[in-house]
Amino acid sequence: MEEAVLLVLDLGGRLLNFVADMNTPREVVESLSKLGYGAYKALNGLSAIVGLGNVHKLSFEVEGLTVTVTQQGGRVIVVAHRSTNVKTAKSSAVAEA
Repeated sequence: MEEAVLLVLDLGGRLLNFVADMNTPREVVESLSKLGYGAYKALNGLSAIVGLGNVHKLSFEVEGLTVTVTQQGGRVIVVAHRSTNVKTAKSSAVAEA
């Protein structure tokens, strides 16, 4: 079984829309919104500092929760999912150009 949340933010970090299980607490959606926007800002800063150019996707995993942040058409898309069967305690991050 897998839990997932999809968020759509504007480029200012305002939550425009989300899709989540009905049992997902609002606090989780708000926290993921802040986390996703922070990752988006970090991605933009990293691109500017090291001259990566069009880095368009950042994925990272924390305690079995995989978060992917992309920018598409003036929107920030955040997808977070966790497989309820997996019991991991690792963290990693990947940026794709």
